[in-house]
Amino acid sequence: MRTMLLASAACGIAASPAFANAKNADPKPDPAPANTETPVAATDEATKARVAPVLVGEIRTDVPIPETTSKRGSKSSYPFDSLTVVGASFAVANKSAKDLSAIVSAVNRKNMVVKTDPATNMPVKRTIKGVLTDKNEMTPTKAFKAFDVTDEPGVTARVFRTL
Repeated sequence: MRTMLLASAACGIAASPAFANAKNADPKPDPAPANTETPVAATDEATKARVAPVLVGEIRTDVPIPETTSKRGSKSSYPFDSLTVVGASFAVANKSAKDLSAIVSAVNRKNMVVKTDPATNMPVKRTIKGVLTDKNEMTPTKAFKAFDVTDEPGVTARVFRTL
């Protein structure tokens, strides 16, 4: 009982006389005060009236559907495609190798293909600790790695093609 009173006092709840005396506890709750809600200030959004849509014209079939453009798989701002040979690199200012690690990792993931068995031309299944799984084994076609650079002025990192 004492812990209930302490808990209600800590929450800012005033204990009713029926609650304070456990022997005479009334199963009915105390009636709520008449108007305890605080008025909410009117905002611009609350005062705007909803406008119903208006259909203009009639149904037509001669209007062409506009082309949709997708930014999915959008082009990277880093020139990974221009690194055509192993050992080629590009310099980056104001970024560390750690800052570039997520970008380089995503590009490395995009350059993975399913490994196939040359004899059967079927995908090779991955094994983990000697246990065969249902996932295909992947092999990289290109690989990149970022390094911090201190010997070039204005350059903080350099990304190299390693495969």
